[in-house]
Amino acid sequence: MTETMPSLIPEQLRAQIDRWRDRRGWESERVFAVRTDFDYAGPAQITCDGLAVTVADCRSDLEARDLLLGLNSQDGHGLLMLMRTDEDRIGEDVRARFAGKTVHTLDPREVLKEIYQATAIDPRIANDDSLLDALVMSGAAGSGRKAPGGTVDLDFAWSVILRQPDLMNQRPDLVEILRWSLDEDRWAAVRALDSALVPSFFDWVAERAGEAARCLESLFTTDQANLYLPLGLVAGDLYHVRLDHAEGVIGARTRMENYLNGKSLKPAEAAMWSHAAREVLDKRPPEDCDRISVQVDAVLEVIKATPLASAFRYSKQGFKNRWLGFADDIDRLGKRKWETGSRAVFNSLAQLHDHALARLHMPRLARAEMAARLAGYEVSFAPQRQRATGLSASAREFAANDSFVDWARFELSWGDPLPEVAEVYFRLVKRMAKVRIEAQVDFGERLCHWHADNEDGTKGLIPIENMVAQCVAPLALERPVLLLVMDGMNFPAFHQLSRSLERAGWAAQRRVGDEFPTRVMSLLPSVTEHSRWSLFSGKVQAGTRNTELVAFRENSALADVRSKGKPLLFTKSDLGSENSSALSIKVRDALAGSEHRVVAVVINAIDDQLKTGGQLSLDWKVQDIGILPAILEAADQGKRTLVITSDHGHIPEMENTKAIERQSQGEARFRHGEVSDDGERKFSGNRIEAALGSPTIILPITEALRYGQKAAGYHGGACDLEALIPLAVFSAPNDEIDGYEVIDLPQPEWWNWSRVFQGDGVAMPAPAQPLKTKPKKKPITNVDELPLFDDAAAVSAASPAEPSWLEDFLKSEVYAEQERLLGRAGPNKDHMRKVLSALDANGDKLLMDVLAQAIGEQSIRMQGVLSRVARFTNVDSYEILEIDKKSSTVRLNRKLLASQFQLKL
Repeated sequence: MTETMPSLIPEQLRAQIDRWRDRRGWESERVFAVRTDFDYAGPAQITCDGLAVTVADCRSDLEARDLLLGLNSQDGHGLLMLMRTDEDRIGEDVRARFAGKTVHTLDPREVLKEIYQATAIDPRIANDDSLLDALVMSGAAGSGRKAPGGTVDLDFAWSVILRQPDLMNQRPDLVEILRWSLDEDRWAAVRALDSALVPSFFDWVAERAGEAARCLESLFTTDQANLYLPLGLVAGDLYHVRLDHAEGVIGARTRMENYLNGKSLKPAEAAMWSHAAREVLDKRPPEDCDRISVQVDAVLEVIKATPLASAFRYSKQGFKNRWLGFADDIDRLGKRKWETGSRAVFNSLAQLHDHALARLHMPRLARAEMAARLAGYEVSFAPQRQRATGLSASAREFAANDSFVDWARFELSWGDPLPEVAEVYFRLVKRMAKVRIEAQVDFGERLCHWHADNEDGTKGLIPIENMVAQCVAPLALERPVLLLVMDGMNFPAFHQLSRSLERAGWAAQRRVGDEFPTRVMSLLPSVTEHSRWSLFSGKVQAGTRNTELVAFRENSALADVRSKGKPLLFTKSDLGSENSSALSIKVRDALAGSEHRVVAVVINAIDDQLKTGGQLSLDWKVQDIGILPAILEAADQGKRTLVITSDHGHIPEMENTKAIERQSQGEARFRHGEVSDDGERKFSGNRIEAALGSPTIILPITEALRYGQKAAGYHGGACDLEALIPLAVFSAPNDEIDGYEVIDLPQPEWWNWSRVFQGDGVAMPAPAQPLKTKPKKKPITNVDELPLFDDAAAVSAASPAEPSWLEDFLKSEVYAEQERLLGRAGPNKDHMRKVLSALDANGDKLLMDVLAQAIGEQSIRMQGVLSRVARFTNVDSYEILEIDKKSSTVRLNRKLLASQFQLKL
């Protein structure tokens, strides 16, 4: 390697002259000579610390003399001769005019030291002409930058060349380089590198990124850096041990080398590349994942690996294949041995969840879980079911089991974007609808007899007119109560809403010895006009009546409740402006205050949806019911116990109803006259006559009939979904109510689909689809097989010792201010201490289930506990306590905690 640069640039010459003139005795020198064979294409004159230096080629002694004669004699002018001949051919008298009386060699290393005020250069730079050249050329842009510690090393060099000073402290690893490739500003500097510099750049990257950097270099040199992510994602799965024996995989791996200039990938390199690509993509917007999945499929097509697409986590075609495989496993469950079929369903559903595109299809995956539950119920539980005896037993069976069947089939009725999957769902829903209609007929007949016998034997069922007396009044004697009436809420909607309430921090309370939720019997016909008035008044009455507001205020069951103000009832018009989540000040103050011991609120979100023209699509979750979060927040501030119920249920339209238009009253499912369909019954009795002023009424007892136009849903009939109403009590997690106990929300055994299909809920490894295999070879270990999380058993479940900073945190002014602002909505100090101590003891990060074990809390209660702790600690919306629902991980940002609460950690 020569000691001269491949080309001469002004910065190089200027730096060399400045260095010479700084030497003792050289300050006054004006003539310099350097021996070089390289061209100079810069300006004819350069300025060196106030000296205007003319740069000229010199090929002989005579030309040197001419240049000296032409030198401007005035101060401030100098001459630099680029000697194209050997020094011994220059006369001694001429050499005497040169600085140092000799012809010098231009030393690029010395120039570099001069530019960056360094005393040493990394040998890898000193021996790389391209890097030396680039650093000198970057000198002007890098003026003012001084090599740290007096050494020009590689990190400093690339921070200068790429004009990215942060590289001094953060050399890019594989993940960072992949991020750069998606950042137009950063990647523009890399694309602008001279081709001679590219190997040096990737050598530097490889020091942290490993051999996978060579793959990136191959793609860069062929202008295919846009494939960094898709090829990395393909490589991780293509070279995984699970595909070692799959048919066609060897050929696909060989064709993969065409992208990499013939480079052969090792499994460890492929895994590193894949892990880096996943880490980058998982933090990108969802649409990026969708875009990359299309590129992945294009790569699979080129390498002829499309038949293996199911095994690739980022393949769009593979995601589709997994859906088809799941649907097939669901469809065949009842036709296979349970061990084989259940394992197949579990693994195919696990494969769906494992696919990268799953996060873009969460509602669809939730339906897939419902399909698994329903299929498991149909095959393993439904055949063992015993027929209930009596109305109370039928109602109990509906609340505890059939209403969950309904929840699942209502969800599945929405189908799937893939017609093959939708068809499987449709057949499953149709089969279960037949089973449910049989149960509805049984319940309806019992209900008909119960009314005819004047409600003889009502154990386990509360008539709606007795609900305030039996539940609200006893609670109101002890504490403030919010009676929340979700107009039209059936049991399946309640199951969704109750779980959402629990996640929002409300704890389910059960009266000791009772079942949860309590079952209430609506008035028949099950319409708002009759049932809701009876609920608030405590009476069944036809004809002229007081308004609901007056009836509730004068309800005799609440007469003994001591309160400054009488019971208040707020309906739709009181709550706030339409289509707004803002709660009116009047309602908020009543709920948050203590003047009125009992406040009732009616929310019409469910009943209003029934009047729409299509299927009912709203999720019954707190956040999806606009005004509800504000109501709950105000109730929480008022330290109110929540009693949630309805006035009647509803049946959603699932394209399985037939219309009967014979003397019907509007869209309601009741009419007068005589029975004209197998799904109808004539109801009579004291309760019917008291409600209607008429001795009989014709009501449908199944979900398959409707009177009038098709709508999103219907009510008014005697189907269990309409006539049975849930009644439940919720409170703050640490509230103790005399005679009540905090419980986990109940669910039938078959609802836990993972346990049903795998016993212990652990998936067994299996290919995403059957693959033709060759004779097995000894499998190789692959880094992809490393566990995603630390072993939960390694984390101590014992109560951790409190960290030294915790007391300062609890005594801080910010803590006191948060307590004042949040009041009852905040966590108790015991939970705060335990959560922060457990996270501190385990590196500020824990899985949610492990954290629950560490603080001695039930897993099902953790969402509520953590939401309150997070609400308290996350001052000014800074995410001090981060709850990653996707990975069920809780993280504490200790630096932010110290900053926001003014602590010294």
